[in-house]
Formats: sequence, C-alpha cells, structure tokens
Amino acid sequence: TIMAATNSDKSEPSSKRERLHLIVTNRSDLLVSKEVAHLLTVSAKKKDQVCRIVVACPDQFQAGCKVWTDPLEELSDQRVTVQVLSFTPQDNIASCHSATDQLVGALEEGGYSQVDSLLFNWHGAIPERGFEKMGDSGLVHMAHYKTMGLVALLDALLKRSLLSQGSRVVVAGSEAARGIPEMGFEVPTFDADSVDSFVALLNGSRLAHPDYNELYGHIEAIMALYIGSLARKHPEIHFQAMSPGMTADSFNWEVQLHHGIRHYITVKLIRTLFPLLLRNGIGVDYRVSAENFVQALTSTPKWEHPSGLLLGMDNKTHTWVDQSKVEGGAQLADATKQDLAFDALQSYVHKGSNAKVL
Repeated sequence: TIMAATNSDKSEPSSKRERLHLIVTNRSDLLVSKEVAHLLTVSAKKKDQVCRIVVACPDQFQAGCKVWTDPLEELSDQRVTVQVLSFTPQDNIASCHSATDQLVGALEEGGYSQVDSLLFNWHGAIPERGFEKMGDSGLVHMAHYKTMGLVALLDALLKRSLLSQGSRVVVAGSEAARGIPEMGFEVPTFDADSVDSFVALLNGSRLAHPDYNELYGHIEAIMALYIGSLARKHPEIHFQAMSPGMTADSFNWEVQLHHGIRHYITVKLIRTLFPLLLRNGIGVDYRVSAENFVQALTSTPKWEHPSGLLLGMDNKTHTWVDQSKVEGGAQLADATKQDLAFDALQSYVHKGSNAKVL
C-alpha cells in the first residue's frame, strides 16, 4: 500500500505538492529504467523537491527492483519516497486489465490525483514466441506483449484522470518503426487505410512469410502511430515515443539456442562487440538514454519537441530527430494511419470488455 500523499490537490502549484513519477518496466535488470530512477532522485535532491517514484514491474522481478530502489531514499536525504508495485500482465487480455486495475487502484489508494510523469519501458520480446497466437484475442505474442499492457494502462489512467493537464508520458520505441534496412528492418507497409489492415498485422495474418524483424518493425510502427493519435486526442498531455538506441539492455537477456540459431548468434556476437559499437557511435551508453528520457519526462531543460512524435537520436550530432522526417518514416505522421492504429488496438484491448473506449 502506498502511504497517503500530502498536498495532492491538482489545483496547487506543482512545486508545493509531492510529484509522482511512475516507471513501468518489465525486468529488474534494465539499466535504463534503473538509471532513470536514479536521475529523478538526484534531480529532486538538487532542487529540494519532494516526490515519489513508483516502479511497477512483474511480480517475479519485484525483489530485483528493490535492490536498486531501496538506496534511493537515503541518497535523496529522504526527499524521495520509492515504492515497488506489481504490474503483471499475462498472455490474455483479462490479465492486462487485472494488472492495470491493481496498479491504478494502489495509486488512488495512496491519495494521488495525478501521475506527473510515466515512463513505459517494456523491453523486448521472446523471438521464439513472436508469432504464437494468444488464445483470447488472436493477437500474435509480440503484438500482445508490446501493446496490450500499455494500452490497458493508458486507458485506465486517462479514464480516471490520473493522466491530466501537464502530465508527461514517454514510451520506449524503436527506429524500426520507420525501417532500418542496413540492420535487416525493412520499412513497414500498410496495405490499405482500414482498421482491418492493422488488425491483420497484429494477428500476423498479413505476413505471408513470418519474419521476426518484419513483425517487430510493424508492431513498433503501430505503437508509434498509436502515440501520435493519443497526442492529438489529448493535447493537454505530452506523449512521446522515444528510442533509447542500441544500449546494453538490447542484448542482456539470456539467449538460448532454442530462441533460434540466427538470434542466438546475433545476440552473442553483438554482446561481444558492444564496447566497439559504443566507441564507433553505433551503440548508446544506457546513461545517455536515461538522461534523455528524464529530460522528456520532466521538460528540464525545456523540451522543445512536439507531443506525439517518435524521436530517435542522431549518434553523430547527438540531437533528437523526428523519425517521420527520416527516409521511410513519413507515414508515422499520417493522422489517418494514427487513428486506424488507435482503433485497431482499442478493438483488441476492449474485446469482451465493457470498459470505456477513450
């Protein structure tokens, strides 16, 4: 249970109430999530601010998260209170709603009326399960894993007004959404401007020759389009999809031969060569990615990028680039496709549910 927050009335100036930062992460060993929590703590101490950081993760990773969250309160000289809560969506839609209700209920029980910032860093998917169909929805596993928990959570936070005027939402995304041909990710394509064309990608039926990279790119594109649609529907909230870049988090999962020989060799090779990739500006230091996320989450320094964009870092200039301006990415700014992606995801997350579609 979260202790009751003091001065939680939204009408008070933000500097006079306890701010709430929510980090949703699917593993305890994600270096970017860990560093974001650390940087938010350091910032609060430096500015003499009082805030609460809630880290939400699957049950099996809570003990691991507490290893790095417990020292943060002392680091902040008690200005920051840190809580680890459960967010454990499983392989069915009902569990996504149940996990969301449990998390949002805990926030409301704590007396909070607004989530000031939300980072959704739900990293990776298991290659061998990418095209496996989920029984209650028909979604392929990767689509379910990457989107259903996110959509259910954002829907609930919006419905209960926990995301409201001034809230900032950052969702970890990927440049694969606009294609990275040199890395084996072709530009995602959409056959027609219809919800069915997006549904066919989410359930895998549109991909005649199942390929993990092709599926991943399309799911990332649908997520980026969904964020663009949300930004237009809720202009009072800042939504951003951001790529952390190729960090060590991309390759720190325990790959096994049964994940597929190509993925096994690729991950092992890149993990070995990662220090070289860092030196050559291909890989990204996780601390840099975390700092970038914190800037977007807090608008400090003032964040100049419009809501709704998928941003990626240019490793040569170290500047953020709107991925819709990069070759292959123009469709990410297409309002029609954004709303179709939104409608397709909504049709799945509310299948068999009486929840309000926002």
